[in-house]
Amino acid sequence: MRTALEYLQTVDAPVIVQRYVTGPCEAGVFYYRFPDKPRGHIFAITEKIFPTITGDGIHTVEEMIRTDYRAALIARTYLRRFASRRDEILAPGEILKLVETGNHAQGCIFRDGMHLHTEALERVIDEISLKLTGFFIGRYDLRYENDEDLKQGRKFQIVELNGASSEATSIYDARNSLLSAYQTLFHQWRLVFAIGAINKANGHAPSPLATLWRNWRQYSAAARDEKRDRFAALPPEVLELKSHRAIFPREPSGGTWISANDAGVCLALINWHRINREPKNDVVSRGEVVRALAARASTGEIADGVAKLPLRKLRPFRLITIVSLEKLVAEWRWNLEWLTMRNHKWQTQHWFSSGFDEQGAELQRAKVCASFVAGGDDPGDASTRTGVNAAGYNLTLLRRLHRSHAPKRGPFSICMHRPDAMTVSYTEVGVSKQRATMRYKTGPCCSNGRMISRTISLTRSL
Repeated sequence: MRTALEYLQTVDAPVIVQRYVTGPCEAGVFYYRFPDKPRGHIFAITEKIFPTITGDGIHTVEEMIRTDYRAALIARTYLRRFASRRDEILAPGEILKLVETGNHAQGCIFRDGMHLHTEALERVIDEISLKLTGFFIGRYDLRYENDEDLKQGRKFQIVELNGASSEATSIYDARNSLLSAYQTLFHQWRLVFAIGAINKANGHAPSPLATLWRNWRQYSAAARDEKRDRFAALPPEVLELKSHRAIFPREPSGGTWISANDAGVCLALINWHRINREPKNDVVSRGEVVRALAARASTGEIADGVAKLPLRKLRPFRLITIVSLEKLVAEWRWNLEWLTMRNHKWQTQHWFSSGFDEQGAELQRAKVCASFVAGGDDPGDASTRTGVNAAGYNLTLLRRLHRSHAPKRGPFSICMHRPDAMTVSYTEVGVSKQRATMRYKTGPCCSNGRMISRTISLTRSL
């Protein structure tokens, strides 16, 4: 319960809470029924296997994951999940379950499970489905205690029900060929269209194209926000690049949005939502920009690196570069037509980005920052009046500013909260005369998450 409450404190989006089902077994049962038929059928079953490692009293959790022939393939996912146990040595025979959810992307192994198919199971699934008005095809995700119970259609619980756009996930069995996977998908979608044709003949009107397009756009936007909810994937690590060491957090795809290196160079990329343009052809993630430039040690090297970026494939962005040795702050802007660079004074600066209303967010947040610097109310603590001068913030005040919900908690507050999105992480970078330090926290700034810190020594003192 405590863990659940801590998680809910970091989330400000709709959440479905359901009773935990232990299993320990899980299967995906794909079912269909033609509207003019009294009985339905099981089309496919996916048996879900939760991988484990077994302790030997010698090797750490990280060592065992990296040496396991399969776990090593997605070691990054597992090590993120067990970040606090990486150096733990399991007792001989102690079993650690690497995956708790039946999700392929999270490391669960999918196998063709049609050996679990029986008339008894099909009859029970059919009885449940007949009670769901308008449901004719989709996948049940079930948890159960043992195979024999499932075959008898008893002692299982439904964890999830997915509709027509779901998949017969047995196609992800590594023993299957690509051709067989496509054959299964084609068969599945023939069933979907056949069911749709019968429903149309029975008087059900299909959705207009405009409605489908509007719903798709809405889903697409929500999916991007959900992606941001998973944005804080990997905490900062020190990486050995070609010519320099650098610290940065990473998205699941490997890209990043902020970095600092041992030359005292800091980079930060923000999306430029105000420019409503899209690349004409293939799109490259903007997360690759900072990753490609993270080892650059001077303004000139950064300029050379920016010139080599696949700009025509990148959505609009603003790149902030801070070169401590040169005391130079520069802002690169790419709007899909022009690449420009502007130098800024070596003084306190603010940049803001918002996918909701970028111009409105800039105006509201700038007012909050200006009030804070001028000595107005501390937006992080309404009961305290604290200000800082134009020379900058101390660390405590900077953190209070980023926790700010002024003028009110919502899409324009610096610590942003919307029904479909929120601030998902906080990163701060400090560069002193001899070292660079990055501190990182998952979740909105107002949460009480743990701060992770990484430090590297500079190659030369500033």
